[in-house]
Amino acid sequence: MANQALRKTARDILESGTDSGIRNVEEETMTSIKWILLPVGIAVALVLLASVSFAQQGAKAQAGRAYDPMNVETITGEVIGVEKIPSHGGKGYGVHLSVKTEKETIAVEVGPGWYVEKQPVKIEVKDILEIRGSRFASQGKPAMIAAEIRKGDRILKLRDENGIPAWSGGGRRPSK
Repeated sequence: MANQALRKTARDILESGTDSGIRNVEEETMTSIKWILLPVGIAVALVLLASVSFAQQGAKAQAGRAYDPMNVETITGEVIGVEKIPSHGGKGYGVHLSVKTEKETIAVEVGPGWYVEKQPVKIEVKDILEIRGSRFASQGKPAMIAAEIRKGDRILKLRDENGIPAWSGGGRRPSK
């Protein structure tokens, strides 16, 4: 059917013997292309917007909540537990600490295992740490997303002042 239309159009051009027939075909072709490309362009834009939105939601969901730079505090306490929590995607795990302070026991989210294990500062049970981070409540219990962990004179830098993770590539060298 498309071949018949093409033959008819070609025959019309040859019979007319003018450039106007060619221009009409060009205009019709361009109009057809525009109507095809418009929905394709809209679909591509929607897919890109959706992927950016899901990526942002995924980053927040990965930590279970967002780092709040307006709610940062420093705690000091003894590590009473180090856990490797499997990530939601099934690849890897996150390092979490249980830290006993003078007032409470608090869960501390440190970072992905692949990153934490490569750092020169190693954290073990019975270590005394100073942790700066963003506090929140998890199931009614105190918790914190760590930005910086000090062990003696060594510092493990995990996030910048805005909470951007050092492992995301946006930060400086993570440890001193």
